[in-house]
Amino acid sequence: MQINELGLIGVLCLACAPVGAQTSCDFTTPGGTLLDFPTYIPGQATPGLTTGQVQVDCENPTSPTFSYTLFIDGGLSGDVFSRRLFGPGGSLVYDIQDLLGQTVGNGEPGTTGITQTCLLLGVCLSIFDVRGVMAAGQIVPGGSYSDTVTVTIEF
Repeated sequence: MQINELGLIGVLCLACAPVGAQTSCDFTTPGGTLLDFPTYIPGQATPGLTTGQVQVDCENPTSPTFSYTLFIDGGLSGDVFSRRLFGPGGSLVYDIQDLLGQTVGNGEPGTTGITQTCLLLGVCLSIFDVRGVMAAGQIVPGGSYSDTVTVTIEF
């Protein structure tokens, strides 16, 4: 069974930078997707693991120092604690974590965001590593499974 990719769809700025500041950010996912899980064998005894990256390029020409936090929502399931890859006749539970094993979420209790402070003349290019963990022991039909998550950058 091939598990397809986990897509990434857009940036939403929830809070504004300080008054007078003009922070703007672009992001990409090197390789085109946030996470691409390896083949999952139904019922396998070990978790499916993969890694991915989000590259964020921000600038604020009016402030040499600024901070932002990156959040990732629960995808199509709507819940960061039960993210699911959906496919033919089933779904697979997975999680998106930072490299310390904490769930990267939307800021609700029990989740973390990834915070960056930019100190260099109002320009900041950062690459954030994330880890995908698919729970072991899941029984699903063969096919392609995917989810779409939204990345939010909060100033």
